[in-house]
Amino acid sequence: MGDTMKNRRNFYRLLQVQADAPVEVVKASYRAIMQQLKVHPDLGGDHAEAALINEAFATLSDPNRRAEYDQRLKPVGLIRHRGAPPASPPPVTSVPAARPTVVEAAKPPTCSFCNAPCPRAQVEWHEGTCSACSSPLFPAKKHQDGEDTRRAIGRVPRNTPVVFWLATSGTRRHAGTTEDLSMNGMRFLSTAEVLVGTRVRIECDFCSAVAVVRRAVRDSKDPSAGWHCGVEFLTLRFRHERGGILSTIA
Repeated sequence: MGDTMKNRRNFYRLLQVQADAPVEVVKASYRAIMQQLKVHPDLGGDHAEAALINEAFATLSDPNRRAEYDQRLKPVGLIRHRGAPPASPPPVTSVPAARPTVVEAAKPPTCSFCNAPCPRAQVEWHEGTCSACSSPLFPAKKHQDGEDTRRAIGRVPRNTPVVFWLATSGTRRHAGTTEDLSMNGMRFLSTAEVLVGTRVRIECDFCSAVAVVRRAVRDSKDPSAGWHCGVEFLTLRFRHERGGILSTIA
């Protein structure tokens, strides 16, 4: 396991699988590696390595998070395309696919922002929040553009202060102002650079949400003003409605 920290930037190398490995192979390799950690001579295993391996498995076993991760790896050449020579160390391909167990089937849902386990009752309650990061847990519903969705939003203020956290920067808090809002997402001006595909936790006067960044463009007229960001809601909780009418397309 000495190579774990060297491969920390590439989850595929960390779990010793190819970029196109199916989830079953990822799970099998993860179990094999964690089994090695359990018998590590240093008091039951290296906690730092275990945490890193858990993060890699959580990302590669979730289709949405894996797709976002792949997009981040491509620009810097850390992911190989299908048919490319295998990465070093060689992938684990001989381990038979494991059948889901009863424990896996009963695994509780997780927070969309911090990935902490959450009680199912909290996820299904429209006011439910994550006990670890306070993010809303109730899934955001997809809406078609139209008069009904405009009435559902009601009146909300423009240029309202927004605070948000990036999943990639831990507890660091960032600031911005709203530009537009819909039932499906939001546009806001950020003082900090935000990358497409990043998950964000948003708090403002009228809503609390977890979202994924779909668009991030620096202000062309005044670069010092910041980045115009468009996000798609994953979870959402509205607080109240007031102010100016905003469109239903963010």
